[in-house]
Amino acid sequence: MITALLITLISHLIGDFVLQTDTMAKGRDSCNYVGITRIKRSIFYNLIHGIIHGLILLILIVFVSYFTETYFYFPISLIALITFIHVMIDLLKPIIRGFPLKISSLANLVFKDLKLGSCNFNISKNKINFIIFLTDQLLHLIAIFIIFKLTLGIAPDSLYDFIVSLPSTTNIHDKILVIVLILFFSTFGAAYFSKSLLDSIKSDSDNIKNDMLLILSSKKLCSEEAKKGGFLIGILERLFIILGIVMSHPSVIAIVLTVKSIARYKKFDNDSFVEYYIIGTFFSFVIAILGGVVIAKIL
Repeated sequence: MITALLITLISHLIGDFVLQTDTMAKGRDSCNYVGITRIKRSIFYNLIHGIIHGLILLILIVFVSYFTETYFYFPISLIALITFIHVMIDLLKPIIRGFPLKISSLANLVFKDLKLGSCNFNISKNKINFIIFLTDQLLHLIAIFIIFKLTLGIAPDSLYDFIVSLPSTTNIHDKILVIVLILFFSTFGAAYFSKSLLDSIKSDSDNIKNDMLLILSSKKLCSEEAKKGGFLIGILERLFIILGIVMSHPSVIAIVLTVKSIARYKKFDNDSFVEYYIIGTFFSFVIAILGGVVIAKIL
């Protein structure tokens, strides 16, 4: 039963972080469209996204069953249910997006009516996106655990017992699945979390200023390529740190930090960049170190 849950969590990380393209992400949100056009595009892209999730889950189940030569109960109806719930949660994003704006507007009205002073509770677009990202992922995880609780009877206490006994268990297959889960989260998952976190720190005026500079300097394409390169570098640096921790060579952290600092040295005159660099690096290193420590304990 736990094996089925681990496979589902891995498939979620692959579908949401590893295989999701920019085109798919923008199509699911369709922020540049309004009215019925936005609804149709959002439904279409979210359905495609859900189907991809279902196919990934099915492929992983077949793959694990074949190579481990073990059978675990995972009916097609359960795959369909998980896929359906996933799509429904994604379609709730436009509704969730309006909550922070309504709350901030209400808070401003309350302070104004009660004459408590002029307080600004306005939430920037970047912070709203970060809240939606966290809420979306939390809802997906809660839905998965509830589904497995109701269908396969996996209770929180049994999951806790599994985690506690994992270092001493002789089930090598479950150990490998947990390690794969940690690797996907610590690399690709952490990359999206880090990007969303850093974007939430930026103000909307900073985004407008950066976009104008890119347009005036005709370097938009280069900037997009640089972002993708930085995204990949972040994944590789966390993977390198995890390997160093697992192999009992934590000194690789200093090597990664040195190389990263040299590569970004010319940008250190920009105060805003330094702040983002420190926060992003700290977050990335903490996730990688924790991932490496957990994997080392399991092994």
